[in-house]
Amino acid sequence: MVYTFSSSTPWWRHLAAGLRFATETTVVSDLPEADVYIIPAFYRHLHTGGCDDVALRELGPDVCNDVIARCRLLRHLERSQAMAMIGAMWQTIEELLDRYQPELFICFLIDRYILDLAERALARRGVRYVGLAVGIPPDYVMFMARGEHLPVREPDEAEVDRIVAALTRSDFRPTYVATNRFTYRRFLRLWAKFTARWLVFEFLMVWRRNPLDFRYVATRWARCGYRVRLRDWRVMSFFRPDWRTVFEQTPFEDRVFIGLSVNPEAAIEYWVRDRSLVDYADVLDRVAASFGRAGLRLFVKDHPSQFGFRQFELFDRLARHDCVTFVPYDVSGREMIDKCHTTFTWTGTVGFEAAMIGRAVIAEEGAYYLIDDAFLVMRSLADIDAMPARIRAFRAPNDLQDLQRRLVRILLRATVPGSYMAFRDFHPDDAAAVAATASLVDSFNRYLPQLATRRVPPARADGGFYDPRHLRSVDDPPAAAADRREA
Repeated sequence: MVYTFSSSTPWWRHLAAGLRFATETTVVSDLPEADVYIIPAFYRHLHTGGCDDVALRELGPDVCNDVIARCRLLRHLERSQAMAMIGAMWQTIEELLDRYQPELFICFLIDRYILDLAERALARRGVRYVGLAVGIPPDYVMFMARGEHLPVREPDEAEVDRIVAALTRSDFRPTYVATNRFTYRRFLRLWAKFTARWLVFEFLMVWRRNPLDFRYVATRWARCGYRVRLRDWRVMSFFRPDWRTVFEQTPFEDRVFIGLSVNPEAAIEYWVRDRSLVDYADVLDRVAASFGRAGLRLFVKDHPSQFGFRQFELFDRLARHDCVTFVPYDVSGREMIDKCHTTFTWTGTVGFEAAMIGRAVIAEEGAYYLIDDAFLVMRSLADIDAMPARIRAFRAPNDLQDLQRRLVRILLRATVPGSYMAFRDFHPDDAAAVAATASLVDSFNRYLPQLATRRVPPARADGGFYDPRHLRSVDDPPAAAADRREA
């Protein structure tokens, strides 16, 4: 079963057609161009009534709370509305799985309540949800649902050497990091584009009689992350002309780099284990308060892709802490990683990059690249208060090359060749576009069968998720999975 998003259906159909191990594929979605369009069933259940009771009976209050807290749409709706949508969608998904009995579910990462519920329903049946994520090295992808580490292969020494060399270059930049100009003119273009998009969606919501479509409703509010507000140009006023002077006057061991992520972001909402760490602004506010008391200075740099979308309220809240200095958009994130003793992240790539050069890295336990002895692991909001002392006690690794190879080996075990961005403007009649998918199709056929045969860990009753290290132990190593298939 393949689930598609907007503008990706032709690409997913092409990939599905190339799955040699599959005897049958079904393309499903909340988009009408899918083989199975789930929205009519969703409204049928919703209009029948009693969906909130279904949600409580089938999932329990803790799981419902978790689903709402993690979804960028549901947490902004009235609770009664959110509960009704959960109950209606759960019944829709259960009917879908009963009818088609999939043995493998393929999609992008979980980033909304529909896919969250789908993964939970699949786990009850022992069926693997395989999500596709862009890899850190160019032209690689990762398989995961909620950021978990899923090893599927053992890289050889030559590949490890090659990737270490690529990722330790001073000019390395992940392919998904934007390099746009940060001007008022571009800001206005973004405002015009996404305001028009919102108005079109408001029309389509009525025209298509689909008032609860995730995309349409989420676009209505800027806090869901899909709108640009004119007043958010004020973010640019927080960048002090003398920030480099402040930076140079700060001792190296007191510099903490915070590279803000795209927000809302699945890598925080659905990868973070402890829900108290999902509230982006609260976590940053606590970091600033705790680190400031310890005499550390925070250099906060926004993600390039957030230009125009970052709401000034976050910057205004952080600016109240004297220890915070904002870094302009056009400053290289790699420069900040290189010149700061500590990097703070949730699960972002900046944490991996900083660890590769031996810096102290604070990362949430849901990060797929964690090696416990190389990171300052954050498991709860309360852990933040202890981090300044752990930063002071941190010592750079004695053998940096050994650490780099360990990190890259862990990364590559769960990373396979394939072009993630090829879904954009894909057309099956475009020979170049088809050629760009060849490595990904090969990786699907090589590695997905073993994932389909591995045991899926059961869902926790409290709605939480197992420690990612436990997920690793649950999975059979690739060799064992192959032996089991042969037997």
